[in-house]
Amino acid sequence: MGVTQIGLRKRILFLSSIWRHQVKIKGCEKQLLRFIDGENSTVETLSSKISNHSDVHKFTGDDDSNYPIKNSFLNDDNFEVVEENSNSWRLFISALYFLFSTCVTSFVMVLAHERLPDISKYPPLPDLFLDNLPHISWGFAAAEWVGVILSIIWLTILIFHKYRLILLRRFFVLMGTVLLLRSVTMIITSLSVPGKHLADYCSPYVVQNQSERLKRVLHIWLGMGMSISGIQTCGDYMFSGHTTCLTLLNFFITEYSPRKLQVLHTFSWVLNLFGVFFILACHEHYSIDVFIAIYVSSRLFLYYHCLANSNILHQPGMERAMTWFPLFSFMEYDIKSVVPNVFEIPFRYTKSCDKTDGDISSDKNGVNSFDNKTLNNNYNKHLIVYFIKIQSLLQHLYFGIIQEFDKRKGNTVR
Repeated sequence: MGVTQIGLRKRILFLSSIWRHQVKIKGCEKQLLRFIDGENSTVETLSSKISNHSDVHKFTGDDDSNYPIKNSFLNDDNFEVVEENSNSWRLFISALYFLFSTCVTSFVMVLAHERLPDISKYPPLPDLFLDNLPHISWGFAAAEWVGVILSIIWLTILIFHKYRLILLRRFFVLMGTVLLLRSVTMIITSLSVPGKHLADYCSPYVVQNQSERLKRVLHIWLGMGMSISGIQTCGDYMFSGHTTCLTLLNFFITEYSPRKLQVLHTFSWVLNLFGVFFILACHEHYSIDVFIAIYVSSRLFLYYHCLANSNILHQPGMERAMTWFPLFSFMEYDIKSVVPNVFEIPFRYTKSCDKTDGDISSDKNGVNSFDNKTLNNNYNKHLIVYFIKIQSLLQHLYFGIIQEFDKRKGNTVR
């Protein structure tokens, strides 16, 4: 066999390989078009069909994980179905759990005030920080106003976050759990008042009957236990509820706000630290109360989100996790991925979208609304365009090689 024939044979083998790849592309495109025409096609259905029937990344000859279709489209946070069944009743149950926790906490605060040790017999305990920190009378009110500012920031994030229901549900669950834990620690051991200035109004609370106790509980519950709303409680020292609220609000703000807003994150942490300082400066809590509150709140937040983000409920052996964390399993079972920080104008879809890509309906107020099926079809069409571009590129490569083959064949004949 001559050298020319060997070269022609190699070219034929190369062209046949390209032809097989082109056939795979055409088959993949037909399958995509067939699936897109269905009314119930979604991104997950599309990706599963590609992986099961076509195995797209094989014909590229590149098994790298940086393949654009694999990573930038199918696994992008913006296109993930975060929660399979978005049931608002779970939010309702989490809200009831939070309300129940606040009621229990209010009742325990009344009992703790009744069991408060007499300051004449039990003076304030030695405290490393309080003994060296001057008393600031308006510090507790300042800490509560810091909490109000953090609450406003958190409510703003909730309003504009795309997955606001998941965020609110997690907030209710974590806050309710910490409050229930605080109710246990408050009633187990009664500490003496942390400052001598509390001797004027912190005396054991005497209750005449049960109805008077319930009125006191309702008064604390409606006022949210805040001094700026006229509530004054004593004996609820281990651990600090104000520090708990400040810490959880700070963590939720930094976790579910855009990563680029470093100024907001810094501002939130500064407010949290200032709030803790004011709580200590007013001598309303021992230092151990504040430290335990920060530790418990932060650890519970981090552990909860580590479990949620690791998708532990959808891995082998999930029965053990469901047994050890029943509340977490109930609330997070349908969460399939990390909740992305995607923001939108409430009750209106604001992403730029070509009007020809799908139907746009208007409500009574004239606000344009996009159906989820329309959005999924738009993404699917972009995927098809990507595959068609790959097909066109390979076709140009194929015909270019054919032309080069014909030229060399003509020169050989001559």
